[in-house]
Order: sequence, then C-alpha cells, then structure tokens
Amino acid sequence: MKTETIRLAAVIMVAGGLIWNMLSDQWRHAENHKAKTSAAGHRLEIQLLEGLVKKEPNNHQAWRELGKSYRNSFDFVKAREAWDKSLEIVPTGDNADKIKRMINHMENGHDTISYHQYKKGP
Repeated sequence: MKTETIRLAAVIMVAGGLIWNMLSDQWRHAENHKAKTSAAGHRLEIQLLEGLVKKEPNNHQAWRELGKSYRNSFDFVKAREAWDKSLEIVPTGDNADKIKRMINHMENGHDTISYHQYKKGP
C-alpha cells in the first residue's frame, strides 16, 4: 500500500511539473512576442503595411508581414486573413511554406513540422 501511494505521488508530481513547464513556456513565448515592440509601434507598423497593401494588393510579402504584425499585436483573426491573402497570391514555394508554419504555430502553439525537421536535421 505504501509503495502504491509513493508511486502515485511521484506520478502526480511529474505530471504537474510537465504541465507547469508547458504552460510557463507558452506564457514566456507570448511575452517575448509582446515585448519586441510597443503597442504604439505595432499600430504604426500595421498602418504602414495596410497602406502598402492598398497600393500594392498583389505584394505577397507585404501581406505576410502584415499578418506577422497582426499576430504580434494579438489580432489573430486579422493575422490569418492577411496570411490567407498572401497564400492566394503565391500558393506554393518557400513563402507559402513559411506562412503555413506561422499559421500552424499561431493556431497550435508550436510548429510540429519545423520541430521535427530540426530534431532530424537537414
């Protein structure tokens, strides 16, 4: 009975530690994005990029950067819309792959594709 209680306590402690690490890493990750630029800096960056995509609606790189700016300002719906627009313009290639990874990262909290590629190597 004592052995089972000790094992159960150990499992609970390990599981709790793993959950804590996962949550604290995601919190730190969000704070790092937030700290890169001030709120005013994000607004200015977004305004400039919105002006650029109005003038050059087929500029897939501007749409990609606009999506990143929206994501960094925690406007995930607009980030996805901007990235979808970039993918409409250039649906394949390196740019499209990068955008798909950013979408996956934003929506799932991690990028499983690049993580596994990193672990396996080039």
